[in-house]
Amino acid sequence: MKGQSKRIGKWVVLFGSLGLVIALGIVGCNLYGGGPGGGPVLTSSVDIRSMSFQPASVQVSVGATVTWTNFDGVNHTVTSDPGAFGSGSLTDGDTYSYTFNTAGAFPYHCSIHPSMHGSVVVTP
Repeated sequence: MKGQSKRIGKWVVLFGSLGLVIALGIVGCNLYGGGPGGGPVLTSSVDIRSMSFQPASVQVSVGATVTWTNFDGVNHTVTSDPGAFGSGSLTDGDTYSYTFNTAGAFPYHCSIHPSMHGSVVVTP
């Protein structure tokens, strides 16, 4: 009976580990590979908090809209490094949205606080 208990324990550990790997894979696909079923990410949100963009980088599909919301008590901007888009000054509680219609990497910064950087990666 003792040997059988060890074998059952090994199976429990094996299947438990397998379940964890599958669950993490599903979460990872939803965060980075699209929506449920691997579909395109068409919306994304970025919080401006604690003098940073959170998350600092987002990945979306062509045609997606990204919305930034300022939750800091100071003004910020969302300014494309090459000048493709810009929010102007956002006060606490303001939002800015931009729709990305071409694939590529779009770095941006806060023109008021040059240490604040972020990026949007747009996939076909």
